[in-house]
Amino acid sequence: KVSLDLYGELCETKIIVLPDQYGVLVKLHHLVGDAWTLALMGNEFNEVINGTVPESYAYQDHIEEEDKYIQSKRYERDKNFFLEQFTKCTEPVWLSEDRRETYSARRKTFVIEKEEAKKILDYIDEKNTSAFMMFTAAVSAYISRIKMNAEKFYIGTAVLNRSTVKEKNTTGMFVNTAPILIELDNTKSFEENRSSIEASAFSVLRHQKFNYGDILTGIRKEYGFSEKLFDVMLSYQNATVTGEDTETTWYSCGMQTESLQIHIDDRDREGIFRIHYDYLTDRFTEENICRMHGHIKNLLFSSI
Repeated sequence: KVSLDLYGELCETKIIVLPDQYGVLVKLHHLVGDAWTLALMGNEFNEVINGTVPESYAYQDHIEEEDKYIQSKRYERDKNFFLEQFTKCTEPVWLSEDRRETYSARRKTFVIEKEEAKKILDYIDEKNTSAFMMFTAAVSAYISRIKMNAEKFYIGTAVLNRSTVKEKNTTGMFVNTAPILIELDNTKSFEENRSSIEASAFSVLRHQKFNYGDILTGIRKEYGFSEKLFDVMLSYQNATVTGEDTETTWYSCGMQTESLQIHIDDRDREGIFRIHYDYLTDRFTEENICRMHGHIKNLLFSSI
């Protein structure tokens, strides 16, 4: 793993062609692209291999739309939403109390195989929910138990921030980070709390264009808040590279700011879930992560 030079090329691409197969390796800095961008690049690569010229759009159009958004009434409404949300929980709860600024991370991956994955899929069909909401509820329950039955705290999530067909077909950095306010009631069932979390998440998604940096700036200015809102992030990865016999592998860069990032990986639609735990090595050990995953998995399946 070699970091990209911020003053050099922010994207490196290698194409491998063998007698009976081919592939592409992309190393992309988050300044210029996101996970959805990587899937787009894979799809466009397949189109070129098959003799089709992919349709492309300019990222500059997105920048111009963002400038309009910042000057709009919607921007003010979104800002007020997050300021109001903060008044409901002004004391964040962190999974790790270590406040050192460290960045070195490792990844531990677990696989929920088809039989167990089917139980999750059947349950979300029955309850008209999503796998992401199920995992968010399980992780929330775990944090609550670890942190003395805390009932209010924030979890970060990566939001796609691509609402139009054009945006979904434009390479570039669109993804935003949004804090979800988790409000649990430990006297209620897992399903009742899951439903409450889902309502909160949907509220956040309606304001997903508002930049996380601006959220922190706003609450720091308004309330004198000086900390981070969360140290745990969840994401649901479902951007798919299409094509016959296509396989993808997503590598961790080994650097991050949050204590823990949990990625639910369903990119290849294999009927399984890969759960990636990216953790700061100064905060957690592999043994900690294995034990944590066991608890979260137990909480998840005890509700089904």
